[in-house]
Amino acid sequence: MNKILHLKKEHQKQVTNVEKEVFPNNWTSEQITLHFENKFSWNIGLLINNKIVSYSLCLFNSDYIEILRIGTLESYRSRGFASVLISNVEEFAIKKSIGKIQLELKENNKNAYKLYISKNFKIDSIRKKYYLKEKKDAILMSKIL
Repeated sequence: MNKILHLKKEHQKQVTNVEKEVFPNNWTSEQITLHFENKFSWNIGLLINNKIVSYSLCLFNSDYIEILRIGTLESYRSRGFASVLISNVEEFAIKKSIGKIQLELKENNKNAYKLYISKNFKIDSIRKKYYLKEKKDAILMSKIL
């Protein structure tokens, strides 16, 4: 059974494990702990059989909420879980009267790009060669709610 859960500090270890599997340039356990301790962080996960299989880490203020990380375990991809998480971020923003969601992605992340376009995000700008090691651009996107 799928369940959306507001993630807290006690979920840090599971999130760290998923993060390591999903991202080659993953956040460290310490970075994730610091994120969870930030009073402006808002984080959700999708659980299957009490296991976090997809998550979103966000920061918010009165103007916008930023999706910093969103990841799904490889074996659970293409099931719409990231889309569900984004919808939950939208619902949170609306409840808090936050009018904008923003994010950044690497130009070669085609699946994420397609997802964000399908969720009506628009390109705001491109940071040329932002990712120095890979010499890849960063695409900045947002959605007005």
